[in-house]
Amino acid sequence: MVVYSNGSSVYAAALGGGEEGGWAFSTVESGADGYGLSATTGKDGTIHVSYYAGDQVHAATSKDGISWQAVTVADVGKGANLAGRSTGIAANDSGQVYVTWYDPGTDSVRLASATDGRFDQIDVHGTNGGILPAVAATPDGSAVYVAWYAETPQDLLLGTDAEASGLDLAIQSPTPTGGTTATGPCPPPATKLDISAQGTAFDKTCLTAPTEKPFAVTFDNKDTITHNFAIYTQNPLTDPAAKFLGGASPTQLVAPGQSATYDVKGLAKGTYFFRCDVHPTQMMGSFQVK
Repeated sequence: MVVYSNGSSVYAAALGGGEEGGWAFSTVESGADGYGLSATTGKDGTIHVSYYAGDQVHAATSKDGISWQAVTVADVGKGANLAGRSTGIAANDSGQVYVTWYDPGTDSVRLASATDGRFDQIDVHGTNGGILPAVAATPDGSAVYVAWYAETPQDLLLGTDAEASGLDLAIQSPTPTGGTTATGPCPPPATKLDISAQGTAFDKTCLTAPTEKPFAVTFDNKDTITHNFAIYTQNPLTDPAAKFLGGASPTQLVAPGQSATYDVKGLAKGTYFFRCDVHPTQMMGSFQVK
């Protein structure tokens, strides 16, 4: 099943339903622009679709992929960030349907649920400035998850609620702020340090070297994409005066499966910053000199 829009109506095409097993076409809703289409299939085979229809969000269902019933999920306001519009739809095994969407009028992510076609909004918190949401539900209905992109901090956020009565918990994507490693507190000072990359993340978010003593950092790129390791006085993204102190320059990259060792001159006691110059908002950490 393919669901699509021509900008003025929403259609569906089912493979195998036409003549000689070809495509069978049907109209999901006429007069709906169909922006931000999302679709899912329930346990019983019911097809669920969500999309924008002008200043509303609609949801449509079909049991056979031919006859469709559309209902209004919610009204949406007017706002400048039309590029953030997106809907998401999910269904659990009992037939409860969840729809999430971005509301330009409030510049926030919203959520609603329905069991028999009538949608009621669920209170959500902490989604202001969030765009492009997606939703998932566990088969047994015990939990609902909404993910969205927070533009200003450039973070991917996840909200979850075990009872689906209010989306209260927002879990930020891993963005190290320093002071700890991935598995514990910042390690003691050493002149031979190691750090690796995998899954677009460092395995440590804090490294420690002794004061005024030269040290070496071995960087092992276990990822499938290119990275580097560089030490700065501050975060270059937030402080234009940040100075490069050691490691790899932004043009010195380590290919997947390769490693490199960097010799760094002794640094004065203090707290510095390290990052991957290729992924500066995802791979970073605190460099302590004690």
